[in-house]
Amino acid sequence: MPMDKQPAILLVEDDPDMTGVPESWYDREKNTPDPARRNQFRMERLRASADNTIVRYWNNQGFRPELATTVEDSLALIEHHGLSFRAALIDKGARNAPGSLGHHGGLDVVQALRTKNPDCFIAVWSGEGTFSPEVVESGISAFTLKPTELDWLVRTVREGINFGHQEGTVFILNTLGSYIPSEQHGVRLYEINGTSSLETYFSGTKHHPERR
Repeated sequence: MPMDKQPAILLVEDDPDMTGVPESWYDREKNTPDPARRNQFRMERLRASADNTIVRYWNNQGFRPELATTVEDSLALIEHHGLSFRAALIDKGARNAPGSLGHHGGLDVVQALRTKNPDCFIAVWSGEGTFSPEVVESGISAFTLKPTELDWLVRTVREGINFGHQEGTVFILNTLGSYIPSEQHGVRLYEINGTSSLETYFSGTKHHPERR
């Protein structure tokens, strides 16, 4: 199946510089005891995040982005629209909604979306300089550290939509030029850099899936 003219992408990010939602708004929502007033603040937060830096960027790249700034908002979008997402870019350290219980994070969003939409190309990015077993084994398609080369990221997402999620393989956008092993925790790792891509990966393997 060819790539949609404007493929839907789920963005999960809470950085104020990217979302346009001030940190104080989360505290305001969290510390408001009245449910109706708290919901009003939540709706203001969602409206503020509807037209911001990261949404405009992906829209300008030809995608149809949906942004969630908390784990709970992400899970609600997945429940109602999960099958429509051709790709996702998820912050590993995504926060809980104000007043929520539990210890969720971006990887909870990955697992929920993978369950709902097994073929979705899911990229995770993180401000932490670690690539742990839980990340490798969570069902992601690609991983990169912040800040990253956005042109590599967009290219990888576009090609990922064409080829679909590859079970057992994670594509690593190596923005730091560090050593990337060929395998970790039973998962094959493939380095994406200025000269390599998903296209070069499949041209070098016997298994070359039909474009979707």
